[in-house]
Formats: sequence, structure tokens, C-alpha cells
Amino acid sequence: MGLVVRWFSWLGLWAGSLLAACATRIHQTSLPAQVECPSGRGTYVLPSIYPPQYLVLGSFDHPLQSKIIKEILLTSQILSSKPEVVMFVSPSSLDLAYTRFQQFARGMGLKKIKFLPAASEDVGWMQDYFESGIKLPERQLQIFEIPYDRHGNQVALSTALYTFADFISKPHYFKMGRLGDNGDFGGNIEALSTTVVAVGDNMNPVFREQLSKRLNQKIVTVNTSWLDPGHVDELFTTVPTYLSSSKCEMAMLYASPQRAFELFAKTTPRKGEAIGVLQMIYEQNEDDREDFRECLHQIDWTHLKSGSPKCRALIEANMVYQNLIDHDLKRLERELTTNQGCTLVQKKPIPLLFSPRKISQTYGTPEDRTIPMNPNAVNGISLERFFFLPDQPFEPFRHEIETVISDLGLEPKFFDISHLHALKGGLHCSTNIIRSCP
Repeated sequence: MGLVVRWFSWLGLWAGSLLAACATRIHQTSLPAQVECPSGRGTYVLPSIYPPQYLVLGSFDHPLQSKIIKEILLTSQILSSKPEVVMFVSPSSLDLAYTRFQQFARGMGLKKIKFLPAASEDVGWMQDYFESGIKLPERQLQIFEIPYDRHGNQVALSTALYTFADFISKPHYFKMGRLGDNGDFGGNIEALSTTVVAVGDNMNPVFREQLSKRLNQKIVTVNTSWLDPGHVDELFTTVPTYLSSSKCEMAMLYASPQRAFELFAKTTPRKGEAIGVLQMIYEQNEDDREDFRECLHQIDWTHLKSGSPKCRALIEANMVYQNLIDHDLKRLERELTTNQGCTLVQKKPIPLLFSPRKISQTYGTPEDRTIPMNPNAVNGISLERFFFLPDQPFEPFRHEIETVISDLGLEPKFFDISHLHALKGGLHCSTNIIRSCP
């Protein structure tokens, strides 16, 4: 018993010193200059330049996810918006949540954290269960139910009840026994500004029409059908910048095979060197995937040549993907030039190499079912000045991404997400941030 008391005493002292250290950096968690509510009437999905009001978390019974959640809990305490953390816990994980998270929060003296029992055993992919918006001028929170009927289908309604939000149920089309597909999940809805919401071309037209009618933002469709699972948040996101004290500015991060090529040309991966954790995917081999990992050290990245037909296919596929991304990037940039409030000041490529399922004569189609070979840093979590993103096993990628994020005035926080990467997911997929406007 004495040992337990001493342990909690030490934990409390450590928590106090940590929070005190964070408090000395409180100026770092202020909001971008002049961020204001949209001026129009109607419902808006707020982009990541806006402060979080609720951090809604799911849970995987995995030590790496526990580490991520604990860091989010700590960071939430020093954000200027003082968000409330809501964590859904599956029925079989209640004891685990108590011992691993509630006692941690109490021992650290953390506040504004609530644990809610979930109806489903699978509450890990929180981004896919609902989308949130704000109705103006009333400033009424709204929760949009996503046609996600595999798991977690009560999370949206539970969140609406807890947050006193309006509940917008999924279209009647999906209540007739029809199941939503990957393209209909929350990761395929990405607010880039107060005027533009990007969705994937693999979204069901019925669901896209509902969003278009409900939102006072333009819905821009981008090509995500070649990806697996195929979500916009795998390719594009916007983040606040802290480069000006008088203007509200933001930057777009986008996935870039070309930038991966350029970094490989400077430092070619050694034989056996990994750039990501795909071992589980290949061992399970559920998709009968081609294994391109050996190509990393067999390709002449400076001239984009290889004696291996398989490796030439990897180059060709990624060149096609880069062209598709560039095409949509130009379209999105045109739309964002009319953005109200914050100004798009930079576009930053994030190195990402993609792996198609099979060698093919044609790439960029739904048959590709493409996955990232390195953890996807576009799929991150923006919390005021902090940007949570996946660590990179390949050091040149990590250095590049750290430089990009830091140069925007943000503080990068890297995490090992091998457990999510192996399941074809990312950090953004496992959280859902409900934002508000001042």
C-alpha cells in the first residue's frame, strides 16, 4: 500500500511539473490571428484553423494507442480553448479504461475528461462515425450521423445527446437496409476552409446530396477512388499557421509521391531498411497484395529507373497518383482563393509513397486499392499550435516533415502508429474533433 501511495505521489509531482512546464509555453497555444465565425447563415463544418470544443476519442486495446490518448489528455489541458475530452469505451474494456485512463487522469489532476460506455465493441475509428458542424447565427452544434453500420453506429447519437447538439440522421436511403461503403465515412469529409468542404468521388451520391443541401459551403469532389480505404483525409488537409500576428493564415498539406522520389534520390533506403510497417498486411495477405518493399533499394531514384518490371510498375503507379493529386490540388487552390476569413498562404508537399494492390497496365482506378508505404503524415490531428502526426521509420522523411510543420509555426508531436498503419488507418482516423468559433 505504501508503494502505491509513493507511486501516486511521484506521479502527482511529475504531473505538476509537466503542467507547469506546459504553462510556461501557454502563449504557444493561442489561436491564429483574427479567426472568426463565418459571416453567413446556415451550417458549417469548421476546418482545423478553429479551436476544439470537444475531443472525441475512441480506443484500441493497444499500448501505442494508450500512449497517444494520454498525450492528447495532457495537451488538452494547455489549449487556450479548454476543450472537453470525451472518450468512448467498449463494453469489454470498461475495467481497462478505468485502470489505464481514469486513474491516469485523476492521478495527473486532469479536468474536463469524461468516459462514456459505447454500445459497440469497435469504437476505434472515431472519425468515421459522425461529422460535426455549427449552425449560425445561433451557434448551435450539429452532429451528422454517418452511414457507418459496421460498428459504432450509436456513437453519433450518443455524442449529440452528451453535447446537447442537433442530431442530423443519415439519409432515409441508408435506413432501408443499405450499408454505407468506405466512401461514405467521416474521413471522406474534410473541411478545408469556411467555404470549401472536400469529399471523395467514391461517396454515395445520396449522402453527398444531403451534405450539399445542409451545408453553407461548396462541396468539391476529389479523386479518392484509387485509395484503400479511399478518404480525402489521406490526401489533403489544411492547418493554421502562426507566421503573422495580425492576419489569419493557413496552409495546405498534401500527399506527394514526387517529394518522396526527391528524398530517396538524396538518400536511398538500404537493403532491408523499412519506411513503414506493412508486415502485418503482407503476412495476412487478405488482399493478395504485391510486395513492393524490395524495390526501395533497387530503384535508381535520381533517374527513376529500375531493371525490375515490378519496380518500374511502382514508379509508374506513383507518377500517376502524383498527377491525380496535382490535378485536384489545382482545383482546390482555385476554390480556396475565395475563402472568407483566413488566407491560404502555402501549399506543402508531404512525402508519401503509395503501393498499389497489383501490377497493372493502368493505374489510378478503384482496382488499385492503394495504401501508403510510409505512415501518412497528412492524416494528422491539428490542435491549435500542436500537430499530432505519425513518426517515420525513414529518417529523411521524418526530418523533412518536422521541418515543414515547424516552419509553419506549429509544434509537431510524433507518435508510433504502427498499430494503425497496419490496419490501413492513421491518427486522424482514430479521433473526432468538434470545433467551435469564437
